[in-house]
Amino acid sequence: MGPQFKLDPGHGGAKDGSGWDVSGWVRWLEGLRGNYERRMNTICHILEAGKTHVKTGRRASLSNRNESDDEDDWAVVEKVPLYDFAWPVGGMFVWLKIAFESHPLMKSKKVAGPRLAQALWIFWTTKPYLVLVSPGTIFAPTPEIAEKSAWQFFRICFAAVDEDLLGPFSKRWVEGINAFWRIKDEKVIDDLLKDMEGASIDAPEVSTLGSLVGFC
Repeated sequence: MGPQFKLDPGHGGAKDGSGWDVSGWVRWLEGLRGNYERRMNTICHILEAGKTHVKTGRRASLSNRNESDDEDDWAVVEKVPLYDFAWPVGGMFVWLKIAFESHPLMKSKKVAGPRLAQALWIFWTTKPYLVLVSPGTIFAPTPEIAEKSAWQFFRICFAAVDEDLLGPFSKRWVEGINAFWRIKDEKVIDDLLKDMEGASIDAPEVSTLGSLVGFC
């Protein structure tokens, strides 16, 4: 607060010794809050729209019409959950829980969840997505929690990049997770992880990942 009266021997604040005025600091906080709220709305609207992976499959015709006449053909639309999150009411982060149990490779028990999570983290850093987020395992207070559940989570920071880049990068994040859910060959996962076998996801070498958005 600085000196609060003229006889205060402290230094700083107004030259007449009246002390520092906190109204400017309060205005700065109000502006910061508005900036963060705009950023949060930008990213969360995009995340909300991309929470499900839509699969469609065409079925046989319901009539005896010629095959060229598909007026009565029908298709099945299936929405597969990808992730869920709560809209923040403060701070600068969005926490997402990824629905790995809906991934084809986990449903078929070909790839374990933690391994799939690590592959997704790397997959986002590849072209054309080039986004970097923080894996939940680095925030786990114990190794047991990291192994049990933290691998299901990722954290996105909406204060880490320029505001005009948030929209495009958020869309690339959503496109990346949608593309990852189309992977049905475990060899693709093996290829993603081949350079990290035996390494820890807890200390990512960001400098080696090229031109990325720092969503961490």
